[in-house]
Amino acid sequence: MLLTLLVLSGWMCNSCSTEFDVNAPYRSETVIYGLLSQKDTTHNILIRKSFLGEGNAYDYAAIADSSEYDTTTVHAVIEEWFDGTKTRSWKLDPGAIAHREGGDFYSDGAISYRFTAPDLNHPDPAYREPLHEGATFKLVVRIGEGANQKKVTAESPLVTDFDLQSPFSIIPKIGLANLQSSANNLYPSVAIKWQAPSYARRFEINIAFRYVEYYSATDSLEKELNWKAGSKVSDNASGSDNMEQIIDGRLFYEFIANNIPALSDHITKRVIRPVDFILTVAGNDLHIYMEVNEPNTGIVQERPGYTNIQGGRGIFSSRFVKTISKSLNRSSIVELAEGQYTGALGFCSDDITYSGLGGGSPESFYCD
Repeated sequence: MLLTLLVLSGWMCNSCSTEFDVNAPYRSETVIYGLLSQKDTTHNILIRKSFLGEGNAYDYAAIADSSEYDTTTVHAVIEEWFDGTKTRSWKLDPGAIAHREGGDFYSDGAISYRFTAPDLNHPDPAYREPLHEGATFKLVVRIGEGANQKKVTAESPLVTDFDLQSPFSIIPKIGLANLQSSANNLYPSVAIKWQAPSYARRFEINIAFRYVEYYSATDSLEKELNWKAGSKVSDNASGSDNMEQIIDGRLFYEFIANNIPALSDHITKRVIRPVDFILTVAGNDLHIYMEVNEPNTGIVQERPGYTNIQGGRGIFSSRFVKTISKSLNRSSIVELAEGQYTGALGFCSDDITYSGLGGGSPESFYCD
């Protein structure tokens, strides 16, 4: 949902200047942004309109009816199609967007149009299932009534789940340091490999390093540090590309050292938690839209826009977020607790494997 809102704001900012020619003819366009995800339960679609008026555009942006339709005039459905047959459909109901930050564009009670899938309370069992893999999803929006009614449509397949390949997929713990190796190979690289699913084009790889920061025996705070480890683009949307992202162990420790402050008097320890490897996947149309709207560093600054909305502008596509959690192995924990980059940050492990309960002394990096 956040990505949808950011995309919307970016397009609207780029497509209007702060002053308008009042002699220019008025033309209102429907602007739609929606990203379906098979893992979501509530699916939100933004249905807006472009605006034109005399004076400063940002003044108009703060007024609801400059960019919002009267919800009673908007009739929107999502249809699920298999091999030319419509199998399910959902009516989109308007509702206020929760927890939206303020900004240049109207945010107090801003509206999205939404449907629920899977809907576990639906009387029809077919609607208790999630969005189906292999289907095409068609958005049909009708605005107004009678002869002046406007129809806007779009369609998209789903980006679906996919498997990571071995050895990453089967190892119980990840190794980003190797204390048994030479100094030149202290920080091994880890390869994440997968085959791109159909319709998927762009893969953003993030690593969420999680830990608990303690201020006393009873006062602590869960924290998370996110590292953008890389981005990959498949050659096509057929689903046949073999993809690979290399995670450099040294860069992992350097990133932590550069983004977590040194231990202070009020912090007693930082307890290591499993690391999340997050692959965020953009469908083909979303990838093209993002590519077209990336900063242009060339001499020619004018570029054609991209939309797959028929009768309007914007983007209707799909995405998928895959998260794999891995504990760090012993060498990686030792490096966090005592290594050259992060040894002063107070990291330790509360894994009882290192507590010495089986006989012997606790490991130096163990904390209970």
